[in-house]
Amino acid sequence: MNTSKLADWSEILASIAVVASVLFLLQEVRANTRAVERDAAFTHAAALAEPFFQEPGMRSALEKVRLVDGANPTHAAMIERYGFTFEEAVLWDRHMVQLWAGIEANYNYGDRDAAAAMVEMVVTNYPDNQLFAKNVEFAGEFGALVRRLSDR
Repeated sequence: MNTSKLADWSEILASIAVVASVLFLLQEVRANTRAVERDAAFTHAAALAEPFFQEPGMRSALEKVRLVDGANPTHAAMIERYGFTFEEAVLWDRHMVQLWAGIEANYNYGDRDAAAAMVEMVVTNYPDNQLFAKNVEFAGEFGALVRRLSDR
């Protein structure tokens, strides 16, 4: 093999290596973006729920809201089924918001099959989760999955 052919083959191999590297980097960027989006969804859910668990003044604020607005359908269903006080219903609802936001984040940005299996498991085995899932509106494909499984 002469040097000209060797140079041609080297260029071809180098081009293939560059394309393979770019494809690998593209895959890594996509995976990283999904992980960041999932973490952001977890952080958002925690930020929504945390004040209800941490703030000592939340009890009186919740009571004032209930007196004006009444209980929302999810709270009312929990009060009726479990005999919760309004405050307990709100706290349990916020716990469920955080739990379900995590499942939804895993479905949207992580392992979709594992998250779907988790939805099926919790709505089948835990009546409080089924009650929550029936009273909360989830969006998109995740919402369709939750509605389908919780209506069984």
